[in-house]
Amino acid sequence: MELLIVESPSKAKSISGYLGKGFSVISSYGHVRSIPSKSGMIDYNNQFRPTYSLSEKASQIVDQIAEKAKKATNIYLATDPDREGEAIAWHIAEILRERNVVSEKANIKRIVFYEVTKNAIQNALKSSSDIRMPLVYAQRAREALDYIIGFNLSPILWRKIPNSKSAGRVQSVAVKMIAERENEILLFNSKEYWSIHINFSLTEEQFLQCKLLQFNAQELKKFTISNEKEANNIKDAILHLNYAVSDIVQSESATQPSPPFTTSTMMQEASKRFGFSAQKTAQIAQKLYEGIKIDNQITGLITYMRTDSISVSPEVINIVTTLIQKKYGEAYSLKRPRTFINKTKNAQEAHEAIRPTDPLLIPEVIRQHLTEEQYKLYRMIWCRLIASQMQPSKHKHITVTVSGINDNGNIEAVASASASCVTFDGFTKTYDIASADSTEEDAEAVTSLSVENVEKYIKKDAKLILRDAFTKQHFTKPPSRYSEATLIKSMEELGIGRPSTYPSIIGIIQKRNYVTIQKKRFYLEALGEVTHMFLREYFDKYIAYDFTAKLEDNLDQIANDKINYIEILQDFWNGFHAVVLHTASIEMTTVIKALNEKITPYVVHAFGATSTNEASCPSCQNALSLKFGKSGAFLSCSEYPKCTFTASLNDVFLKLQNRGAAEWKTSSESKYPILLYNQEETEIPVMLYNGRYGLYIEISGEKKERFSVPQSMIEKTHEGLYVVSSENAKKLVSLPRTLGIHPGTNLEVKVGIGKYGAYIFHNNKYTTAKKVDIFSLTLDEALAIIK
Repeated sequence: MELLIVESPSKAKSISGYLGKGFSVISSYGHVRSIPSKSGMIDYNNQFRPTYSLSEKASQIVDQIAEKAKKATNIYLATDPDREGEAIAWHIAEILRERNVVSEKANIKRIVFYEVTKNAIQNALKSSSDIRMPLVYAQRAREALDYIIGFNLSPILWRKIPNSKSAGRVQSVAVKMIAERENEILLFNSKEYWSIHINFSLTEEQFLQCKLLQFNAQELKKFTISNEKEANNIKDAILHLNYAVSDIVQSESATQPSPPFTTSTMMQEASKRFGFSAQKTAQIAQKLYEGIKIDNQITGLITYMRTDSISVSPEVINIVTTLIQKKYGEAYSLKRPRTFINKTKNAQEAHEAIRPTDPLLIPEVIRQHLTEEQYKLYRMIWCRLIASQMQPSKHKHITVTVSGINDNGNIEAVASASASCVTFDGFTKTYDIASADSTEEDAEAVTSLSVENVEKYIKKDAKLILRDAFTKQHFTKPPSRYSEATLIKSMEELGIGRPSTYPSIIGIIQKRNYVTIQKKRFYLEALGEVTHMFLREYFDKYIAYDFTAKLEDNLDQIANDKINYIEILQDFWNGFHAVVLHTASIEMTTVIKALNEKITPYVVHAFGATSTNEASCPSCQNALSLKFGKSGAFLSCSEYPKCTFTASLNDVFLKLQNRGAAEWKTSSESKYPILLYNQEETEIPVMLYNGRYGLYIEISGEKKERFSVPQSMIEKTHEGLYVVSSENAKKLVSLPRTLGIHPGTNLEVKVGIGKYGAYIFHNNKYTTAKKVDIFSLTLDEALAIIK
């Protein structure tokens, strides 16, 4: 028996139909073992040797694989054709050898294919090879780097930033990108500018609209006219001029098609066209790759969907060229195949672009076998491939220049209008780029004047009849927030991450509550900003774009067998570990001070500034400062307890992002929690809460501590709020208090306050202490009570 092992059960089902009875096809269901998510799983002193373990589910699957391997004469490892797939193949081979289940006559072979079709599988079986260890080492290095960062940096975040979840080699850089864009948006100052437009009558119904470009020999640039008064003065002046067409310029251009899809461009385009998330696109593409049942046979419809390549095999290009000639005509076909240059940073081009396995499977013909989402994605992939080998679209452009002449014959004003039209649709006959890429402004620019009207009604030197003129106010706009498509595009341009990791990165930063997506745009959450500020302050090198891209480049070189992966890990660990140790030793007061300085511009934007450029309290106009409590970061007035203003940093961000109208809590409106004071040495806030069993005090340090407030200490303010004084609070947090040693048992006697009131503790027993002032209670008085 021949045994063939793949990653997914769907692929196993597809391949089983291509092979004879002598083959058994089984799935590993992805990874069979990995580094456990706990500390101590990498030996930093022994060449970063990892400890792997099997999950309960993987253990059962491996047992099934091992049973079949005992009976196999040849074992083919047919996992995915990338680093991750190569590592899975290596793990399976190692486990089988460790268990001694492979007979001496059996051969373990690695086969690679990029499409799930009968020919591809049969050809792969004929050209088996050994496991490519450089790819395994590259995957091992990536996994080790992620572990090193996660299990060394994340614990520091937990201690220094309450509620912060984790940091990651790529996820923290993705948050950085969104945070920097948020900073640009929130601190953006809009600038006003004006434009002037003139309408000329061509017929009773047709008119020509031009934009004023020059007045009194001065070029009108974007910000030349800055207010309405200036705009109206110029508009009034040009109404008295005589106008004529001074020039008509015609030109032609061609638009070339885009190359076939990579993983990244496929995700971007599916997001723009259909609103698919990166995760959804990946899932649909996976299904199209693994196979769809068509005419009683499961057929893989697209090639491997994790790729940076934009190349296509000559055989497929020949099929596409013939199809174009038959379907669209010779005019749309190229004389020579078009080739593309990959501009993606750190691109890995071991295989082809994402394309249909058989271009002759026309989307409309097989639509009945696909879900609506599968059809949309398959058609997009098919059209992109076909378009890539079609003629460019051709366009005609006309620009009309109009001069305004005064009574002395001098030119006082120059205006213009432009129009364009398609003279040959070319590749857009199958792949319409306008539906995905055009904007409303583009549409207005094209339709304000038609080429047909210019040729019909407008001649050079012809006089024009002024109909009217109008002014238009504009404001500069901040950069747009990232969508999934634009974030992926920017990450790819910077060389950060890999196409296969984009969906998981986007998912993780949302799950961690660092960002959220609303109306298909990323919004930075307060926790994301505070975490990013901390990393920028203490780990800036390790979230730098160039540094992260360099690590990706190193992984590529490991995969290409050019550098040793242990040397890369050692070099990273030496510098990173030193920074971790240093940061762990920094006092919390220093951390809060640094973060407070970084958050101030945001807070000033929300509340205004004091005379010393600190954020201003809206209740008393004194300075606000950043604190951390049970519910995360918040702002507190520096004049507490005179002013009890607090504001959640989450609410501040919601207000700044126009995602909700926050109601700030002033001194007369304060609700719990209330800041009582900050500990002198640590600056950790001591907060008062109103819980299920009454008031309690909480200190959110490395270890969270709670203290019940007895009724005797509770005071009522004139606003009707129940509080405890900072003096009494300090007494409470000093509990339990040791009174001394019991003379009979030689054990300590302590007093404290619990959920049910005051108590005396001795010899592992609690004794209720009713109607006793435990803060003045002496040892003798306590002994009398417990006696």
